[in-house]
Amino acid sequence: MQRLGRYQDLKPAATIDAMIHYTETLLGIHFTSVRKNRHNARCPCHADTQDRFMACVNKDDEVRFHCFGACKGDWDIYDLIMLRKNYRLRKAQEVWAAHWGVMDVKFDDGSSPAIHGPDETPEPDGPVGFVEPKSLHEKIIAALGDAANFYNELLMSNKDRFKLIWDYLSRRGVGKEIIGKFTIGYAPPYSDDQHHGRALIGGFLPHFEKGADVFDAFSNGGLFRFLNDATAKGYGYYLPADRFQTPKPVFKKLR
Repeated sequence: MQRLGRYQDLKPAATIDAMIHYTETLLGIHFTSVRKNRHNARCPCHADTQDRFMACVNKDDEVRFHCFGACKGDWDIYDLIMLRKNYRLRKAQEVWAAHWGVMDVKFDDGSSPAIHGPDETPEPDGPVGFVEPKSLHEKIIAALGDAANFYNELLMSNKDRFKLIWDYLSRRGVGKEIIGKFTIGYAPPYSDDQHHGRALIGGFLPHFEKGADVFDAFSNGGLFRFLNDATAKGYGYYLPADRFQTPKPVFKKLR
């Protein structure tokens, strides 16, 4: 066991190899060594296609993690543990100290403003009322139906390409008849080589170019969200709207 004085002493250049190994396990990523005290990986906080997540040592001899891609995040090892485990700062310090095998550390009792603790506000004693659900505009209902049909057709017409999805549904007893009857579909993720998470917006792009009201129906129905929308939770890790790589003239019409 090593003996150190302060929690800041757990982040020097000497810890970088242990920190890289721990971070790979913590975040499920793989670092590539670029040179001494510098390692690169794909950023786990957004759909990174290049190794823009860097671990390095700054001028204060402290190991830092920085994304030079979309999210521009900057963290130390405690930040990463807090974000991944939803721990407070004190807990993150204790976890890292235990992993590195150090003792006699003077921990900081502060907490990160980005990590919220449990809401301890007492529940009201009054009766719980029923709120009538808000009626959706007919254009939003139509957009939701169009999206369901689009994803259903995407799945039904690509059985070989989405074999893993079909195999999963088959194991759950869901066959082609049920898939068609209940309009079950599949939305390919960012990692999909063909759609890159933009299947729906790509499929309906010609309709959106005809007028902003068509796009608004999809957006108001919750089918699209600009990932730099500050009204949604996520600790600030949102992609810019142009991450969709939609032609600029479309967005000019929509503004």
